[in-house]
Amino acid sequence: MKKIICLLLVLLMFVSAVSCNVTQETPDDTKSTEKIDTTEPVTEGTPSDTGAQDTGADSETDAATEKSPETTTAEESTNEPFVPSYTGVFKAGYDRQDISPEGKIYLKDGTLFTKVIDPLYTTCIAVNDGENTLLLFTVDVTNIPASQALTMRSKISKATGVNIDYILVSGTHTHSAPTPGFPTSTKTENVKWDIQFYNASVKAAENAIADLSDTKVYIGNTLAKDMSFVRRWFYEDGTPGGIWRQPTDKKKVAYESDSDDLCQFIRFVREDKKDILLTSWGIHFTNATNQFPKSVSADINSFLRSVTERLDDDLLFAFYIAPSGNITLGPHIDGTGRYKSYSKMADALAKQIIGEQDNLTRVNPGKIKVEQLYYEPFVRKDDYDTVERATLANEEIKALNMYDGNAEVYAVCAKYGFESAKEVTSVVSRNKASRGETDEIIIAAASFGDIGFAGVPYEMFDTNGIELREASPFKMTIVITGCGGSAGYVPSALAVPNGGYEVYTTPWVFGTAEIIVDMLVDMLKAQKN
Repeated sequence: MKKIICLLLVLLMFVSAVSCNVTQETPDDTKSTEKIDTTEPVTEGTPSDTGAQDTGADSETDAATEKSPETTTAEESTNEPFVPSYTGVFKAGYDRQDISPEGKIYLKDGTLFTKVIDPLYTTCIAVNDGENTLLLFTVDVTNIPASQALTMRSKISKATGVNIDYILVSGTHTHSAPTPGFPTSTKTENVKWDIQFYNASVKAAENAIADLSDTKVYIGNTLAKDMSFVRRWFYEDGTPGGIWRQPTDKKKVAYESDSDDLCQFIRFVREDKKDILLTSWGIHFTNATNQFPKSVSADINSFLRSVTERLDDDLLFAFYIAPSGNITLGPHIDGTGRYKSYSKMADALAKQIIGEQDNLTRVNPGKIKVEQLYYEPFVRKDDYDTVERATLANEEIKALNMYDGNAEVYAVCAKYGFESAKEVTSVVSRNKASRGETDEIIIAAASFGDIGFAGVPYEMFDTNGIELREASPFKMTIVITGCGGSAGYVPSALAVPNGGYEVYTTPWVFGTAEIIVDMLVDMLKAQKN
């Protein structure tokens, strides 16, 4: 009898232990499942490049499984670089920091701005494959010169421990914002703002890394209809037009090349935190100060950010400038002129972007790969007569203490055969006796899985951007201009015969654009293999 009672007690203890174990492992069925329902990655069911099995929602059971939220936070100590522990699952993180000037600020051309009509941000998206971290920065500034970009990346690398080559920085190219490092160190307001800019960027990087969370990756695109077009055109008499050639008595009849109207986006879908939307659109901002004189502004990017995040409150938005076309609030060549303000244009594009979020394609994130290549393009030199005329014009413009946009400045330029002060200063700069025969620049290629990034330190023409994307082996290729520096325009071979502002101001010999496109395509192909 005692043996039977003992056996019964043992059996009861066993049943109780199993019951407790099952209770602990049962997921909380009050949690939501997949946040967007869309197509599966093409590589579904195959191991990722990291060697780990794809952990996407391959079944209803998997989709309903709750993920543990990230609890890693940045270390308070600044003595050691902050490097959180990773599990090997692909992750994405996000942060943005306000870099709006606290008082007056000087722009690159010396204009004093005294008011902020919408905030400027430095925004960082961090992605991690379990081994490497890639930081993608986009900053609401006109541009980031190469020396300042290097300083920014160095400070971020030192603070976070991320390899400096894995830090890509660019500006959104708003003309209504300051430029790091300009005008000069004599402007105490700008020196103070520079410090603010660097500190905020480091903080954004640290916070984005701390925000890393398991993610699935989706891609999609839409067309920016009636918004984006190539910035160069022809008039009916056959003469070429451009940014400084806009007479009202001539009719524009054709654009120089195809317009890059494609707006691309990558959505990082995170179960435990807000999704991240990286967008890229090939435009060149017009100037918000036409409507709000001497006011700091993020231009149309501010409207895009606020509208998309309002339409989808589960989104964190980031905007990257692609090849450089233009936008206008006036009519296009075909007579279209439906957008009369930045807010209307941004509202329309934001609605298109959000409308495509149900049509995304899931892709395999894979392993992060980065290559930054030093290249030395040849500096373009001008003939003696051109340099002499530019030197004389430059002296007169300096005496006026004014810049482009002033009638007196344009009159001086025309007197010596130029269209703008920027053309004059470009000729003087590239023909200085101290100027070498070549420049040193950095071009960058990065990728993870089915997505590639190509970064150039200048404003790439639409036609070259389209060529690069079409030749890339990746399902989606994001071209980022002004990446790691700013060298103005580098025109396509198609644009050179027509002359004009962008052709006259380029620092490098003609044909450089096509050489760099070929180099980037080769770099991307090597990463895809």
